[in-house]
Amino acid sequence: MPRKASPGPPDPIDPQHQDVVDPHMRAHIYSLCTALGGPSITDPSKYELGDEALPVLKDIRQWLRLYDRTLNRFDVARCLSEAELVQKDLLEIIGGWREDEPVERRGKWRVILACIELMAPLTWPLDKQSEQMTLNHHRHIPVLEHAQRRYKKAILQHPTRRILRNIIRTTLPCIAVSSQDRDERDDAIINLALHLLRNIVQIEHRSPSEFDTGEEINRSATIAAFADQNVLDFLLMLASGVGDEFRNGQDVVLMGILFHLVKGVEPEVLFRGEKEEREKMGRDLTRILRMEDEMKRANSKAATRHNRFGTTVWLEREDGTRSFVSGQDALLAKTAGLENIDKSKKFKKRVAPDIKGVRKWTDIGTRITLELKARDILRDFVEKFIDAGFNPLMHSLRRAIEHDNDNIDEEALKQFFYIIGWLLRAERVRRQAATKNRAKGAPVEESELFTGIASVLNQEFLVLLQMRMKEFFDNKMWQALQASMQCITQVMYTIQDMGMSRIQEDQDIAENLQMRLFYDEPMLTIMVDILKSYSRQPMAWLDNCTEMVHVHLRLLERFVQQHEHVYIRTKRRKRKKAVKPTNPGDGAQNADTPATAAETDNNDANADDNDGHSSGEENSRQITQDRAFDFDRFESKYMNPTCINTYIAFLKMYQELNTDQLMRIIKFLHRVTEKKKMDILLTRIDIVNLLYNMMQGPERLPKSHGAYKAMDEFVRHFFRKMFKKLQKTPALYVELLFTKLPGSLHYLQNGEPAPIIPKRIREAAALEVKPGLSRDEQIGIVVAALLNSDRISYLTWLKTVFQQAYDERRSFEDETNARHALELSERAQLVEENPDEAAALPPIPEHPVLDPPAFVLSTEHEDIKTALYKDGQLRLLLTLLGAQKRDINAAKLSQWIIPETTPPVTILSNLRTLQTHIDAPPEFDDGVTPESLLRRKPTSSTAAKRKLKSPDGGALMSSDSEPNDSDNDFLLGDDPRQRIPTRPSSDPNHKPKKKRPSRSRRNDDKTEEEKKEQRRLRRLKEKEKRSKIKSAMWIEEEDEADDDEGFWEREEEMRRRNRERFRESVRMREWAVEKAVAERGEGMGESGESDEEDEEKSEDEVMRDGGSDDEEKDAGGDSDVEMLDAPPPVVEQRVNKKRPAEVVDDDDDDDDDDVVVASKGRPRKRAVVDSDDEE
Repeated sequence: MPRKASPGPPDPIDPQHQDVVDPHMRAHIYSLCTALGGPSITDPSKYELGDEALPVLKDIRQWLRLYDRTLNRFDVARCLSEAELVQKDLLEIIGGWREDEPVERRGKWRVILACIELMAPLTWPLDKQSEQMTLNHHRHIPVLEHAQRRYKKAILQHPTRRILRNIIRTTLPCIAVSSQDRDERDDAIINLALHLLRNIVQIEHRSPSEFDTGEEINRSATIAAFADQNVLDFLLMLASGVGDEFRNGQDVVLMGILFHLVKGVEPEVLFRGEKEEREKMGRDLTRILRMEDEMKRANSKAATRHNRFGTTVWLEREDGTRSFVSGQDALLAKTAGLENIDKSKKFKKRVAPDIKGVRKWTDIGTRITLELKARDILRDFVEKFIDAGFNPLMHSLRRAIEHDNDNIDEEALKQFFYIIGWLLRAERVRRQAATKNRAKGAPVEESELFTGIASVLNQEFLVLLQMRMKEFFDNKMWQALQASMQCITQVMYTIQDMGMSRIQEDQDIAENLQMRLFYDEPMLTIMVDILKSYSRQPMAWLDNCTEMVHVHLRLLERFVQQHEHVYIRTKRRKRKKAVKPTNPGDGAQNADTPATAAETDNNDANADDNDGHSSGEENSRQITQDRAFDFDRFESKYMNPTCINTYIAFLKMYQELNTDQLMRIIKFLHRVTEKKKMDILLTRIDIVNLLYNMMQGPERLPKSHGAYKAMDEFVRHFFRKMFKKLQKTPALYVELLFTKLPGSLHYLQNGEPAPIIPKRIREAAALEVKPGLSRDEQIGIVVAALLNSDRISYLTWLKTVFQQAYDERRSFEDETNARHALELSERAQLVEENPDEAAALPPIPEHPVLDPPAFVLSTEHEDIKTALYKDGQLRLLLTLLGAQKRDINAAKLSQWIIPETTPPVTILSNLRTLQTHIDAPPEFDDGVTPESLLRRKPTSSTAAKRKLKSPDGGALMSSDSEPNDSDNDFLLGDDPRQRIPTRPSSDPNHKPKKKRPSRSRRNDDKTEEEKKEQRRLRRLKEKEKRSKIKSAMWIEEEDEADDDEGFWEREEEMRRRNRERFRESVRMREWAVEKAVAERGEGMGESGESDEEDEEKSEDEVMRDGGSDDEEKDAGGDSDVEMLDAPPPVVEQRVNKKRPAEVVDDDDDDDDDDVVVASKGRPRKRAVVDSDDEE
């Protein structure tokens, strides 16, 4: 019987417009539906296909694809819903496929597949964004949503009860093919059936009413139909084979079906026992009866026929002022009038439109109730799924998310994390129920309880969860963030349960997971950031957020208490600046010249203090480092008004909160007031009023509530402390009205300003001049670098302070010598007058004890003060000039001083050297700059890594410069870690190793010389063979440039002792000369140039003569300036053949002394210092 093309129902938007679809298109669609088939003429209860049924189904599918999908309209779907194609045709065709008919890829199977291809788009979700909807959408979507509910009802309640089973049967030929032989069409058919099942379970009644409750399509009916028609078994089979048998997108669709099956269901309800269920029903009944009583009391005050007249009541206060209240309810209670006044004073803030979807209703926070039968079915399915399908499905989904597959969107991510959190919660509840129900003394395999969820208890999943939570928070994806909060909360609960397990393996896994969870600092800080981000999210979001923070803080605190040292990985940004050429004329020449490594290090070291001398683009890179974790410091991040406001907003819903939620809030407030002693944060009038209304107000918390006692104790304790503080400091009454600012928290809490802990500025990196240059040349290079960067003011200041240091040190020595001479003369006079009394006195040393104070290099210029700490080149120049750094305080800048042991002659020599290089800076070859000769000084750890040590800690090579031909020589190819240092053959205590004689000796006629020659040739052949070995243990890129820092530290200490001995000898020599002059009556301290010349001459003579014989004996071979008769120095076991000793002669200054520079790594050689500089 052909269908009649009716005009359809009126337009809900425009009732005057009766037809919202083109009549010609409607007639064409109806003709296709008629040609598909209809009831049989002989047996109306049976459906009979038309002659061209399969082409008709394909035509209808083309109409849906080309018209509705291409034009973004719903006209064809609207016509098909009015023609009831699904109920009268498609379901009849699918239901008519009997179970005894074969499942083959032909005939009826192809028709059933075509019907499924039509039902999938007709049941597809109609969710559209408001900005994407057109007038056509607003006209058709309400009608189509009602039609989809009719489709689902017809599918679930079809008389044959095999619609869903036949949909699954269409996939059996495809599933029977192995995964290697399965083509794209087979995977598409499986995905099509899964999508149709997903659409069916997703259809719900959004707005049930008294006349349309939607019980026929609710969750309980869906679960019962799925179990009756083997859909749940089909889903378990697919989940257990995901990753092996099913690899092409089935995992995401399967996750969607599972999500819509369990969302809104409390796992505790599924695994609740009969006794607990009866108790729960009793509590629910009591609660409902109480609500009914409250409603009756409220209705008793309702208006009647006799009290409908208006009433105005005025209240007069003690001061004579009046307040007027309208309404008769002010006469019924004592406080009703005042409450009405307070309600009228409330500020009604204008609510802005929720454009970003912050207050959007989410299906995550919904709670539904299942029937008893559906509850048992779902519990059995969940248990089987956790045991068999959880790990394969979640592992496949995690891999898909990591690879950013096309079918992974925001909705899929939300479902993924929600499903994991829900199933972990169900597993935890099942484990608790099993613990309660098992017989006493029965063995329980606790480790087996965690094997079903092992795919999410690993480092890969935790990293993915942390990354996605950061992404959701940054992009304000609140629904996905809520799902991830539920997931990480259940992960922490599971880790906590594993840590309390009796199985050692489970405890070890829990320990590793906690270390991974608390290792990254961004994961710790995002907890605080999420808690601060609450603005207008729904109650379910608040519940998940506060529960996550509560579990995280408790688990982290317990972990820190169990471990003495906890380290976390922090990330910070390191800035680098590319220095532009300082000389404008050299800009074109150096534009394309890359900076050397030394210049890069130097620029990086001086990046903070050279802003006025160089400019460039700032580049930053992120570096990570480990630091010790302080739980108290992290806990203090929650102590701020924003976090308090989030908990207070949740507490305002106390009438709807259960015991666990209220206890969670109480514990956090107790942490604020008692543990951190920050109760000033709660000293606000709105919080005080809320706590008072909870316990004493008309809408107080019922005493039967599980958290009433704990809340009452906390409120009493808090009010007691607050009133004591108000009595002690009445000014805090004003602070009750305001939110506390972070800067005033410490003052308001403790009554004194917070101590200021200055942060020490980071010093510049230590620099050094490339090796191979003398000290005088190094000073010239650093001076030239400072001059090139226009830092002449630093050099001027250096000349000034070094001149002051010389004058002060010279004056101190003159005064000390004069005092010593005066003491000697007084003692001599006393000996002449009273020998006995003089003998009783302690003897006076023959030479004066020189102990001058250290000279501090101070300045009043702020730029120089900063440069002393941040300018690496200036610090290097100070070091070369003999200055040393002395730390005063860890929070202040360090001081640079000239040590007490530095004699005036050395200061004067350094000053003249500095002046020489300032007046005549050194010249360099083309392409060489002084900055390129500077480099960052390697640290001790870097030097230790670059050099291999022998087992006894000494050097690996022999101390001799030339190679040794002994059999014990170390050659390339030997393992340095196995090398045992041998005793030199010159050691008198060395005893050769005795060899056991062989049992059989061969008699040969070779002489002793021939045997030696044979052994020598054998050794040479072995050396030649082993010398060709190139080992990575010995070949280093920077072997020639870097030296053993420990060796040079010992050398520097030895030179420092020698310098002190030499300076002491110089002082004694000067004192002896001055004493001889005084005895000859020539006088001391004559003014004029002759005195300076005599002093300089005496100093030069001392430097050239090298001191007295006694001084030579004291100095020995350890002095930097070595004499002819001095014994050869003892050098550490270290060789560097490329740097011979050098004699540096400074011809620019006649008063300076020649200094023998002992190169690094070479034994010092005795050298003769010429007494005449000109020669």
